[in-house]
Amino acid sequence: MIQSSDHSADWRLTLEEEGYTIGLIHQLERAITEIPLRIWILDNSASMNLLDGYRFVLDCPGSSSSRDVRMTKCTRWQELVETVRYHAQLAALIKAPTTFRLLNPCPNIASEYTIAQQPIYNLDDMNRQLTSISKSIRSIQPIGVTPLTMHIYDIRNLVVSMQPSLHARNHYVTLIIATDGLPSDEKGYTGVNETQLFIHALRMLEPLPIRLVIRLCTHEEKVKQVSSSSSLPSSIGEWFVIYYHHCTHHVPFSWVLCCTIYAL
Repeated sequence: MIQSSDHSADWRLTLEEEGYTIGLIHQLERAITEIPLRIWILDNSASMNLLDGYRFVLDCPGSSSSRDVRMTKCTRWQELVETVRYHAQLAALIKAPTTFRLLNPCPNIASEYTIAQQPIYNLDDMNRQLTSISKSIRSIQPIGVTPLTMHIYDIRNLVVSMQPSLHARNHYVTLIIATDGLPSDEKGYTGVNETQLFIHALRMLEPLPIRLVIRLCTHEEKVKQVSSSSSLPSSIGEWFVIYYHHCTHHVPFSWVLCCTIYAL
């Protein structure tokens, strides 16, 4: 995880210490300027309980050596939780406004969390936000279905309201969909109709200043086929499909850097 004893210090030095290259840091600087908002849709449906994910474990706490890091099995949700915590800390460090949005509501837990979006942003605000996000998502027990289409339309309405200012500044919003399942309706039905409705919703984003990232939490072929379908929009600025489930097992550091820049 990204750590800094003084978050008012130059974040570039902190990231250099974490192993970020100068070129990647320059790309992050551009992203901070060009992207006023990043929105994550987090799939907390029941299938995210499957025990075929991986996460990093530090054998020697406090060590910075990659030799002290190993992979251990976990649920898909636990793997995604580690990703969210990393990006939340990064967003706080570089003051990159970010929203994390749960796919399904959970009892006694907020459905949306924000980082670095207050007009006045200080260390106390950041610590409260990070603590709230980390505590909440760790306590979530995935349940429910995969109503992605409904969320796409909600986010489209938000970006439409931002469109004049985004176009005036040549800025855009990044939308990251982290999911492991085929889109369903609110009752959990999946099929050709639900998939086509999802693709149609994504096509509704095409005229808008949006960069789309689909981050798959699965290696199931039927899900990968939909996400890489030629029916998906090709003119949303840039869009990426990142198969990050199991990818960490083979190229952990490269994966972190690649997905960081795409998500920002």
